Amino acid sequence: MKISCLLLLSILGATSARERRRRAQVTSMGHKGSKGYTPATKAPTKAPTKSPTIAPTTMAPVDCTNAADTDGFTFELMNLPGEMRPCAWLCWNPSKTDERKDRYCGKQAVAHNCSITCGICPPPTAPPTKSPTTSPTTTPSASPSSEPSPSPSTTPTACGDSSTFTFEMINYPGQTRDCAWITGNVFNTQTRQKKYCWKSDVAAACPFACELCPGQTPFPTKAPTKSPTKSPTPSPSQSPSVCEDDATFEFEMINYPGEMRDCKWICWRNIEERRANYCGDADIASSCPVACGLCVP
Repeated sequence: MKISCLLLLSILGATSARERRRRAQVTSMGHKGSKGYTPATKAPTKAPTKSPTIAPTTMAPVDCTNAADTDGFTFELMNLPGEMRPCAWLCWNPSKTDERKDRYCGKQAVAHNCSITCGICPPPTAPPTKSPTTSPTTTPSASPSSEPSPSPSTTPTACGDSSTFTFEMINYPGQTRDCAWITGNVFNTQTRQKKYCWKSDVAAACPFACELCPGQTPFPTKAPTKSPTKSPTPSPSQSPSVCEDDATFEFEMINYPGEMRDCKWICWRNIEERRANYCGDADIASSCPVACGLCVP
C-alpha cells in the first residue's frame, strides 16, 4: 500500500513538471493579440504580372501638318462585322453624318486615316497656280490687241473642267476617271457628285461637273421622256393617287459604281441600313416611296 502511494505521487509530480514547462514556453512565445506574438507568414498567392493588364486608352494626337484622308483605307462597321467602309461613307448620308462621326471618329485608326472627313483637321487649301512676277512683263500695248467679240461666249472660260485631270475611284483602287464621267450618266450624276466632289482636288479640277461655277444651271437628274406617258383625263379622278414604287426606276449602288438596283432591292434585306443609305436621295425617295417607307396609310 505504501509503495502504491509513492508511485502515484511520483507520476503526479512528473505530470505537474511537464505542465509547468509547457505553460512557461507559451508565456515566453506570447499570445495572439499580445506584443510578443508573431503570426506565421503565408506563402505568396501569385507571381507578379509580367506586364500591365490593360493598355492606356488615350488616343495619340493627330498630326495635321500634311493632313489628308488615306486612299484605300477602310474600317469595319460596329453592327455588321466584316462589312468595310471608306472614309467617305461617314458623309454619304447627310442625316447620318453626325451619328457616324460620333461612333467611328473616336477610334484611333479612323481618326488618323480620315482626319479631314472627321473634321479633326481642316481641308488643305489649293496651292497658288503661279508665283507673282518680279516685274511687269512688257510695256502696255499701243492699241487694243483685237476687236471685241460681237456677243459674250456661251460659258465663262474662267470656270471649266480640266481636260487632263483624272481621279481614282473610291471602291476600285487603280481605276481612274475624268471630270466628264461625273455627269456622263444623268441617272447617276447626283450620286457621283456626292461621292467625289467633296474632295478638294476633284472640286478644283472639275468645278463645272461638280456644279460649283457661279450662276451655273444644274444638270438634269433624269433623261426627259420621249413622249407624254398618258393623255390627260377628261375629268378629275375620283380616288386619290396611289402610292407605289416605279417598276422601271433603277439607281446606282454607292459602293459599286455602274451596278444598278431597283426599288425592290431596298426591301430584300438590311432594310433599315439601305433606307438610311439610299432613301435620302430625292430621286430614289420619289420613285420608291413604298420601299423607303414614305407612303402614308
